[in-house]
Amino acid sequence: MIEIAARLFLEKGYHLTSMDEVVHVSGISKSNIYYHFKNKEELAIGVIKWRISLLEQHIDELVRSKKSYKEKLNKMVALISNQECLDHDKGGCPFISLYLQAAQQSPRIHTVIKNFFLEQVPVVEEILQSGIAQKQITKAIDVRKTAKLIISTLEGALLLSEITADQHYMDDSLQTLTALLD
Repeated sequence: MIEIAARLFLEKGYHLTSMDEVVHVSGISKSNIYYHFKNKEELAIGVIKWRISLLEQHIDELVRSKKSYKEKLNKMVALISNQECLDHDKGGCPFISLYLQAAQQSPRIHTVIKNFFLEQVPVVEEILQSGIAQKQITKAIDVRKTAKLIISTLEGALLLSEITADQHYMDDSLQTLTALLD
């Protein structure tokens, strides 16, 4: 049910997806859906949390890997801006799409997405620390501020990529950030 709702929100948008449509496409009874989610906002939050849990599993594995910090940053960006972000025929990036469509009307959706990105700052800090420890980053940097810059740039690049349907914002941003750290 969550996967179907995620696909519908991405393809049709938050506002154009109804609970009745989720019921119809999923084949799950209305009472069963409403047992788990009292309304569309709750369902959207469930979708976002589901996506976040999948991402966090991959990001955790990535941080523990033996890859270089550049490989880790590249992979983290690829995970967050997954292939669905590149497929603008299906609605764009799940986080940014829901953020743009629903966050103004749903402070809870806004908070869940905001918290996900804020929680990535310590993850990026850890990646940067590994780059310093492995002598891949030789410049003296403030790790916390640099991690915040990377997350802010990632959020901005995701937004611009979504609005313009141009993935180059993501690619160029990551290349520039890693070049600055060399």
